[in-house]
This record gives sequence, structure tokens and C-alpha cells, in this order.
Amino acid sequence: MPFEILVAGAELAEVGWNAYQHRQEHVHTMEHEDATTERELTYIKHENARLQATVEEYKKALEELQGRTESTERLKHALSTREGTLGVFEQIQKRVDSPEFLEKLVRTADAGAESTKSTVVHTKDGVSVQVDVNDPSWWELVTEQDTYGGPPKEDLEHSLDGEAYVIVDQDDVINGIADFVAHYLITLPQTEGMPPKELQQLLSQAFTELRKKNSYRRLWDWGRFLYNTACWATTAFGIYRNPIVVRAAVVGMWTASRIILGFFR
Repeated sequence: MPFEILVAGAELAEVGWNAYQHRQEHVHTMEHEDATTERELTYIKHENARLQATVEEYKKALEELQGRTESTERLKHALSTREGTLGVFEQIQKRVDSPEFLEKLVRTADAGAESTKSTVVHTKDGVSVQVDVNDPSWWELVTEQDTYGGPPKEDLEHSLDGEAYVIVDQDDVINGIADFVAHYLITLPQTEGMPPKELQQLLSQAFTELRKKNSYRRLWDWGRFLYNTACWATTAFGIYRNPIVVRAAVVGMWTASRIILGFFR
């Protein structure tokens, strides 16, 4: 057999082998991606169930805050602007850093599983609200039609004298959002058994990072972000030191704010 034919045959065999190896690598990559996606979807499903349980417990108490017209109007305008959202982040962090908040974390941790069945929320004016999960309100993922989950567009375009509103008082509205976020965080398996003081520090750190690394977003923009990145779960929050806690903070704050402002459905 001529030498040229032998060389050509060897080259063809090498090309075929390389193609086979590439195909096998591609198959393994696809299998890995499919497995990763499946794990992410499972995580999202379980996370939604935990969030749903938190909503069931706190929805009535948060809806009670709708009667505080001045505070809710401030909140609505604040969350419609970048500067206002940063201000709300800051106020929630102040609540999280307070001794009262740590005491609440301790009580919630001590209550254990019983805290997921029924709770009494005390407002600053002395009103006690009994929250019973037997009256469920299911949480749903946002749809394309409601892609950012915020107020109607015409409300966003309207602001008083163009001023960026910032919440300046740690009132019941801010406390309600912070408490909702904390309770949701406690339901995550990654925080199970974690000391309250450590939980407080992680949550405070999460809001610090949110203020420093996402200064261009209004809260309502997070709705679009959460929708577009739903299949990547915490992967989309990889720039943060603790992506699970940061994602829980964003989801919790976004959900609680929608309930308080009457946008939740």
C-alpha cells in the first residue's frame, strides 16, 4: 500500500477519534448542564414552598399595615427610585442591627416548628394581629405579564416634584418587612440550627452588599431580574459573599413590599 494512503488513513482515523471524543465531551457537558438545571429547578420549587408558608403566616399582619397611608405612600415612592430603594435597604438594615431584632430572632428560634403554625404580631400602636396559616394565600412566581411585580407604570412615572423619596423612620412598615425577611431566612435549610446572632450578622451583611453592589436598581427592577434568572437560582447572585442569604433578602423584601402596598395577588 502506498505510503501516502497510509498517512491519509491515519489522519482520517485521528480526525474520527477526535470527533468522537468531542462528541462524548459534549454529551457529558449536556448531561452535567441538565443535572445542574434539574437541581436548580428543585431548589426553586422547595424555595417557593418555604416562601409560600411565610406568606401564609405574615400576609394578614402585613395587610394591616396598608392602613398607615403616609408610611405606605412613602414606601411606594421610595421603591420606585434607585435612591429611595437604597434608603429602604439602609432603614431595614438599621432594624436588623437593633437589639430588638436580635431578640425577635431568639424568640423565633426558640419557638421552633410552632412558629410556622400561628403567631401574634404586635404593632407599635398596641394592635395585636393573630395570623393563622389555615387561611392560605399562595405565592406564585411572576409571569411575563407581571414581570417586575411593582406598581402600575403610571404610578412609577408620577412622583412629587421629582423628588426621590426615602423612608426616614423605622416605623411599623420597615419593621414588618424586616421581620418577614428574617422569618423567611430562618426557613431555609442552609440556616437551620444557626445561632440568632450569626443570622443577624449575615442578614446585615446582605443588605450592606445590596447597597454597595446594586446601586442602579429600584426594588421593582428586582422582579424582572428574579423572573429572568429563576432557572439559575442562587447562581445569579454569585457576586455576593453569601448568595443564598442575599437572594432570600431580595425575595423577602420584594414579596413583603408587594403585600403591604396591595400589589400582591
